[in-house]
Amino acid sequence: MGFSDSVLAAMIGAAATIGTALFQLVHNWRAQAAGDRKTKRGGFRSLMMLLLIMAACVVAGYALSEYRSQSLRDETHALRQELQQQVKILEASTARLELVNRSSEDQSRAAELRRPLRNRIVFSISPASSSIEPAARY
Repeated sequence: MGFSDSVLAAMIGAAATIGTALFQLVHNWRAQAAGDRKTKRGGFRSLMMLLLIMAACVVAGYALSEYRSQSLRDETHALRQELQQQVKILEASTARLELVNRSSEDQSRAAELRRPLRNRIVFSISPASSSIEPAARY
């Protein structure tokens, strides 16, 4: 099982907490056993409290890990949305530029067609003759 770094850190912290608590519990039991053997009921309560604390540490570590990973996912999602918005803006501006380029090309073609035909010579070829005669200028 591959755990994320935050879950692994929480597990290490919980293990350290459990180890320390067990050490203190065993030390206290030995001290009580040497001095007074009547308090067996308190030892069971201490063990139950220790188990409760251990479970709380595990739950808190897991909740912290999930909170951090969720915030990371939220940041990633926000960045992805921002990037998609910028791509849409870029696509729109590209489409506008293409439209402007097409319209300027169309305008230059239309202006070229509107120019007077002063410098152009039109030839007409008659089917009966083989000579080329210049037509009238416009």
